Amino acid sequence: MELKDKVVIVTGSSSGIGKAIAEFFLKNGAVVYGFSRRNSDFNNDNFHWIECDLLNEESIKNGVSQISDSHIDILINNAGYLEQCDSLNFSKEVFEKTFQLNMIAPVLMVQNILPKLKGSVVINISSISDRLGDNMYALYCSSKAALNIYFDSISTKYKDFKIYSILPDYVDTPMLRKDMEGKDFKWDSILKTSDIVDTVKLVLDSDLPNNARIAVINNHMIEDVEPIEKLFVYNSDSKKMEKGK
Repeated sequence: MELKDKVVIVTGSSSGIGKAIAEFFLKNGAVVYGFSRRNSDFNNDNFHWIECDLLNEESIKNGVSQISDSHIDILINNAGYLEQCDSLNFSKEVFEKTFQLNMIAPVLMVQNILPKLKGSVVINISSISDRLGDNMYALYCSSKAALNIYFDSISTKYKDFKIYSILPDYVDTPMLRKDMEGKDFKWDSILKTSDIVDTVKLVLDSDLPNNARIAVINNHMIEDVEPIEKLFVYNSDSKKMEKGK
């Protein structure tokens, strides 16, 4: 896709994956609206910071109202939140913050710019954790699974724009650095933000089917995308239950 003069929204543009994606679009001549609480350090006239608290619906509406362009070519829902807590011992505050930022905010972004999404592309930066349950990351994993299935549902009615979900494995970001602080972690074997940028570029340049999900790994992570389907199927006609294929 030719990116020059395209109008792009990137949420969470102030750091990590969002900042790398915004920088990529700016280098290719796009006009970028960055939604974040903190300003992004871009010395580029094509970058427009929209101060926005994605945990707040009114803040999202107000942010979108500041965009004068009549058409949005690409929306990158990137902002996310991660906090470790036991799957049966968590606060209401952490629960609500996780789902609000990881799942509800992307839906509200689309809802508020819907009239501007004709022939557009929506890319959600989700996570391969959507299918890898973990006790201490239950909220994060389930919020990403909810994000993916919700956008599957959106696509059953709204056909004016394409939806893609990028599912990275571990990526070296400030969020992950904070989460892994003090732990023995193999930083040299995980993904870089540039790998996610490359995936976004590939998605935009490819003729992928609507609603495609793209897992992003490297050679150290191959086992994470091996089939782990645990579904059993009961057939009421044959009266048999078998493991799904």
